[in-house]
Amino acid sequence: MEKVGTSIPKKRCFIELSTKAIRYYMDEIRERKDWWEICEKLRRGIGRNMMKRRR
Repeated sequence: MEKVGTSIPKKRCFIELSTKAIRYYMDEIRERKDWWEICEKLRRGIGRNMMKRRR
């Protein structure tokens, strides 16, 4: 029962952190408009996920 109680708040915290990260990225895009840097980060993330799936 303890595991079930602790897993729910962790998910909520993760969702809150992800939303904050998205807002932070949106603010950076509005201020700097560094689209290429964000595209490179996304490409790297997608590439890593693809490599993991292939293995």
